[in-house]
Amino acid sequence: MQQLNIQSNIERKTMYKLINQNLKQKIDDNELSLHLLDLLGENNIEVVVELIQNREYYTNHNYDMIIEECVELIVEIAKISPQEAMDHLNKYNYDLDYAINQLYINKQKKIENQQQFFIITENTNQLEFEEDKYQIDLHQKSFQKAMEFVRTTINKLVNKLVKMKKQSTIELIIITGRGNHSVGNWPILKISVLKLLQAHNIAYVLDSQTKGGQIIVTIQKDTHLI
Repeated sequence: MQQLNIQSNIERKTMYKLINQNLKQKIDDNELSLHLLDLLGENNIEVVVELIQNREYYTNHNYDMIIEECVELIVEIAKISPQEAMDHLNKYNYDLDYAINQLYINKQKKIENQQQFFIITENTNQLEFEEDKYQIDLHQKSFQKAMEFVRTTINKLVNKLVKMKKQSTIELIIITGRGNHSVGNWPILKISVLKLLQAHNIAYVLDSQTKGGQIIVTIQKDTHLI
């Protein structure tokens, strides 16, 4: 289920329950919209429209199903137990994106210097051999092009590292953003990149300074092409 971008002081857990209770009432869409506006406020009118237009979908996805899906996602990404995932969601008020970002805070790299990263674009043919820190930006790219850009960049860096005798690692910053402009505010691209890295055992951490909007990847000599 999509995570609704609700702006409210009410606890997210309570809000989902109240929304679900309203959706299950046997009333027409007009009356339901008034109920939801009273509950959520006019600043959430886009959320109300989404709920009305997809009433059956959101009615069938009750609160327990929402939490179950969130827990499964965090377990898969963070490799922690379901109970740990549930506790973590509860700690961060069931805000999935923020909860995922916070999982990695203690694993963040402390960047001691502000060395400039070599920026790679889709038009970059050769990589500077003296550089050991690179950066790519996935903004303004379709999902398919962004994922392909990640794959080709990592493969280029793997091949580059093989040719280097003294250097054992290369650092790559992948700028994904936090997913605030994604459908339902789900960080789909970031999650897909993380899954790709995990599938190929590529080391990474989320950059706490950008609240998880950047992924710091470490390319090693034993990293395989993907």
